[in-house]
Amino acid sequence: MLKILGRHIPVVAVVISAILLGAAGAVALARANGGGSDDAAKHAVDFTKVTPVPPLTGTRTVPDYSNPSHCQFPEDERPSPDLPPLSCRNTGAEPSPGAIPTLDPKQAPTPALAQAGHKIIDNPLFRLTVEVPDTWFSTMRPEGGAFDVFDPIETEHEAKHTNGPLGVALGFSAGQYVASAAKGLGHVETALESPNTTIAGAPAVIIDEGTAEGSRWLTAAFRRGNVLYRIDAFVAYLGRSDDDVEADIDIVKTVLASITTY
Repeated sequence: MLKILGRHIPVVAVVISAILLGAAGAVALARANGGGSDDAAKHAVDFTKVTPVPPLTGTRTVPDYSNPSHCQFPEDERPSPDLPPLSCRNTGAEPSPGAIPTLDPKQAPTPALAQAGHKIIDNPLFRLTVEVPDTWFSTMRPEGGAFDVFDPIETEHEAKHTNGPLGVALGFSAGQYVASAAKGLGHVETALESPNTTIAGAPAVIIDEGTAEGSRWLTAAFRRGNVLYRIDAFVAYLGRSDDDVEADIDIVKTVLASITTY
């Protein structure tokens, strides 16, 4: 069994996603229970189409199935007993070492200033920043890499290992980008060839995946060179008004819009 975002899912069901799309994609598969439902259509997200990303050329690198994705750190290492575990740095949610060049300290950007009531998470391994409400919890380790962010409701669920209705959760991952023409790839790479928004100044896609275990599920992705960045966002909808759900989705879209790379 593979555990991600506090949920246990069968390895067989996610092995392709975990290797090719990253662990956040595996989370999405674990939660999916009928995306594309009438309820999902009712809440469909509409974005303005932008110029397509030029397809990547070159030879596809076959995944190393002899070295399956695995945690690089303990799965239950916590900053304190009442907080969720830090990221275990699953290799399936990160690109190969060196895929994202190490930053030259002389070229380090000026740190951004967060708006009132928010904080900036700086991921030095992904060379990515994102701004979130200051009440949210980040599982990122100091060196960066794959991580999640949770609002206070989901923070409590993750800390206590409960599976109640989600609050808001976003999982950040990255991996090798391969053109969708390569056989056996998922819908994210395919969708990225017809972007509908921009993230971090790059053509990007945001996909409304429908419903997943009582949550609305959005997948966002953009590409920098041969690296595909992916964010899977989940917003609870069971027992909540449409206005409350849409308000949280607006927060998610604001978080996505705040992403920068350097």
